[in-house]
Amino acid sequence: MQRLYPTKACVVLGAWLLSAAAVCSATEVPAPPVAPIHEVIETLHGVTLTDPYRYLENLRAPDVQEWFKGQGAYARATLDRIAGRDAMEKRITELTSASGDAITRITRMPGDRIYYLKRAKGERQFKLAMRVGTRGAEHILMDPEVEAKRTGVPHAINYYRPSWDGKYVAYGVSAGGSEDASLHILDVESGHDIAAVFERVHQPDVNWLPDSRSLAFNQLKVPTPGEPESEAYGQPRDAAYRGRSGGQGRGRFRPHGDAQPGSGPFGCGFAAVCAG
Repeated sequence: MQRLYPTKACVVLGAWLLSAAAVCSATEVPAPPVAPIHEVIETLHGVTLTDPYRYLENLRAPDVQEWFKGQGAYARATLDRIAGRDAMEKRITELTSASGDAITRITRMPGDRIYYLKRAKGERQFKLAMRVGTRGAEHILMDPEVEAKRTGVPHAINYYRPSWDGKYVAYGVSAGGSEDASLHILDVESGHDIAAVFERVHQPDVNWLPDSRSLAFNQLKVPTPGEPESEAYGQPRDAAYRGRSGGQGRGRFRPHGDAQPGSGPFGCGFAAVCAG
């Protein structure tokens, strides 16, 4: 197994960063765009707070987008002024490409089942793979390139969590570099997803209970039109999910009970129960 970044590439990259810093410090760099101050004053628990940049939380506002674009243009111009950057980038790419397959996020489960993310040499995205024992045959459980070809939009795996009995793998996948992950539940034997897709499950805090029939996770609330995107993180939804046996002995995860905040049996996040 190869490490994601070879040692030689890290050494070369470190030397380049030091030289780049020297170049930047020796030349005059224009000032970046300045964010205007729009004070928001509120009182919480008797304490008055002043926030001059809260408006930046609304990423859909034209003036906020313009400021971020200006920051991006400033960063691009600063990087482009570094002497030898293009040649160094090309060399780092050569060293990274020569390292072979990249394997990361290795998880070993009961039964000597080994799960990992693998990006083969020359490929762009990591695939979810598993094998039984270090000498067992490799099985690709999820390939985001399949969905990318179907939709025309790049997809990537954000996280995964196998069940204790090895029958299921919960995994998050996002599209277009958004990191707006949706949670899927994969039936390992069939190789297909089961149940509904749980949208807005960004964090990898997905946990199976010991019986492998239940799992808990945190889902962001449905956004309200016109509100800042940061408000989605204010109060996650809680709910309980219960299932029954599906075809060919597979569990079917289905909604159960009211999906109201605080209603989940774990007090936060979601609980999904497969009673199959």
